[in-house]
Amino acid sequence: MHLLEIKSVNKIYTTPEGEKVYAVKDVSVIADAGEFVAILGPSGCGKSTLLRITAGLDQPTTGEVLFHGQPILAPNPRITMVFQNFALLPWKTVKENVLLALRSRPLSDLEKEKIADNLLDKVGLRNFEHHYPGELSGGMKQRVGIARALSVNPEVLLLDEPFSALDEVTALDLRKQLLDLWQEKKANDSYVLITHLIEEAVLLADTVYIMSHRPGEIIGKVRINLPRPRFQHHRTKRFFKECDKIQALLQQNTNITV
Repeated sequence: MHLLEIKSVNKIYTTPEGEKVYAVKDVSVIADAGEFVAILGPSGCGKSTLLRITAGLDQPTTGEVLFHGQPILAPNPRITMVFQNFALLPWKTVKENVLLALRSRPLSDLEKEKIADNLLDKVGLRNFEHHYPGELSGGMKQRVGIARALSVNPEVLLLDEPFSALDEVTALDLRKQLLDLWQEKKANDSYVLITHLIEEAVLLADTVYIMSHRPGEIIGKVRINLPRPRFQHHRTKRFFKECDKIQALLQQNTNITV
């Protein structure tokens, strides 16, 4: 049984004129425990819609998403998301934003404080716990978002283009940090990343699913044959060979699996 399975998912919207419009079409993706999966495609192809369905924040028109073999019909505390736009409450401090995710967990206040402090330390924000989001840079805000998503100890972490609003230096640093956090619990947990950047997908993922332009369909799957830690192979001939596989699929826009 797979940890997470997206099975033949379609999302169809109806225009005011009654026309049926596909956001995603017959999409199937598998993420096993200990696997980092990337779903890559052009802007507007339905990637974020697919991730919202996976998180239980939306429902497919047809098809289903299974978690441990059971359909996801509503948000599940074992599946959390890091948003592209940070989604922090501006009137709460860094630590309060992280603690917010822990409200429903049956833990003492002291235990919750320890979890928040530990994660803020891991993402490099230990000295910023009493700051407000308006006092932080974009990279620091996203660190808070990552800490908040990980605070409930999820089995699946969904990442909706989490670095797209950041400069490349900050984004690269956060990618490294994200991989370090994943490696700590790699045997049990899966990360699913939405991205439109080929190099980012190759740098982070074990498996990359490629989506077409709207309506978003899976047009290929590439298994990344690079050892970890991946950053030492970044921008080498071997690295770009993996990138070229994905680029070829995007250009061909045909149903091929590599």
